[in-house]
Amino acid sequence: MKKFFKPYSLLLFLLVILCFFFLGLTFAILSDAGKNQGLAGGAIVLGYGVISAVFGLVSSLVFVYFQDRKVIISANKLLGFIVMGFLAYYIWNYNANVKPNIEDRKQEMPAKPTRPTDY
Repeated sequence: MKKFFKPYSLLLFLLVILCFFFLGLTFAILSDAGKNQGLAGGAIVLGYGVISAVFGLVSSLVFVYFQDRKVIISANKLLGFIVMGFLAYYIWNYNANVKPNIEDRKQEMPAKPTRPTDY
């Protein structure tokens, strides 16, 4: 039981939650889970991420129970690289696709709001 509260185990839990969350988000995006759902689309995609993160947490609890320290530390290194890769991809995707669209919308908006005239 003490093994669950060691720093390397707690780091594994955090990294597994992040990794499986991003994995769930990626699966939802690739399968078009929230497509044509309106405002519910974001909640559907977020739900995929949360459900996969919970699954990852449960699997990491089992993993920590049966493995020794060296294997857990190796898994931490691997999961760290995977999480960094997901973060790099999503930051690149935001800067390449979302940010230019936001800047274009700002330029299209009138500088001064117009008031309707009274007839």
